Amino acid sequence: KEKINFKIRYHTTFGECNEDEFEYIRYLGQGSYGVVSMVRKKDNRLYYASKALSKHNIILNRKFQAVKNEKLVLQSIRFPFTIHLKYFCQDTKNIYFILPLLACGELYGYIQKMGRFEESLCCFVMSQLLLALEYLHYLGLIHRDLKLENILIDHVGYIKLADFGMCKWINYKRTYTVCGTAEYLAPEVLDHNGYGIAADWWSFGILAFEICSGQTPFLATEYFEIFHLITQALYEMPKYFSTTLSDLVTHLLQKDLTKRYGNLKNGVNDIKKHEFFKDVNWLELINRRIPSPLLPIVTLPNNLYFTPEPPPTPPEDEITKPFDERFINF
Repeated sequence: KEKINFKIRYHTTFGECNEDEFEYIRYLGQGSYGVVSMVRKKDNRLYYASKALSKHNIILNRKFQAVKNEKLVLQSIRFPFTIHLKYFCQDTKNIYFILPLLACGELYGYIQKMGRFEESLCCFVMSQLLLALEYLHYLGLIHRDLKLENILIDHVGYIKLADFGMCKWINYKRTYTVCGTAEYLAPEVLDHNGYGIAADWWSFGILAFEICSGQTPFLATEYFEIFHLITQALYEMPKYFSTTLSDLVTHLLQKDLTKRYGNLKNGVNDIKKHEFFKDVNWLELINRRIPSPLLPIVTLPNNLYFTPEPPPTPPEDEITKPFDERFINF
């Protein structure tokens, strides 16, 4: 049923609203392709995050289809541990993804502040991420950009997987584009022979390692050095890792796909039934009934845990009629 609902939403035009329905509150930050601001919907007075993407930059950087794919995924997924599109609007210069406002920051900020997590706290975070990946993979989606910055924390200390800019509906097939963040790339992504959802499980292993150590396993100053370490699976397991955590990481950071957990005949169950997750009540977790051991940095709308600098003033983009017409029924 969930697959059917996903496909219906994926192939149905997402209704546009008017940007005048929202009032700008403040700047939150800037990503590689757009500015994120806090806005408030005038009718219900609720706060949202607005991701503004320049049409000019989308076309200039040949990202039209990639951004279109991101919107299709965001409008189609519905899961407790993933973010999804609430509203969509556009004007002559920008398109706007209106998303839930998660004012407690990125997981990256918590690791920076705490250094590293205890394994029990890591287990709580990773078990939610595991369920999010299980859901995406069930639908035939591959995320391709798992990293601390793309895991957001809500007001009760649960996670939301975000940033689906590189997510792709491969429908259980292979894909070939080399994309993602260098330190999290799987070996098969780098060998140009195609890859599938197993690449996400490699990145999942990187995150487990990083959350419990404070750094990624494949560190170097140059990209070619990082890629060499990845393709050879050369890393050192911290001595303070428990035997259970070390075993989980070892089974995830397997360059041999026939040995990597998540890619074997039992699929995700090899990970869910691993000793590291033995105390997880999966039903209670997915229903968010377990009190979070992660204390969120809860903030009010006028005092958000975000970069306070004002947004940069972009140059005026020249908009022409043929250019703008590409975004009709976007």
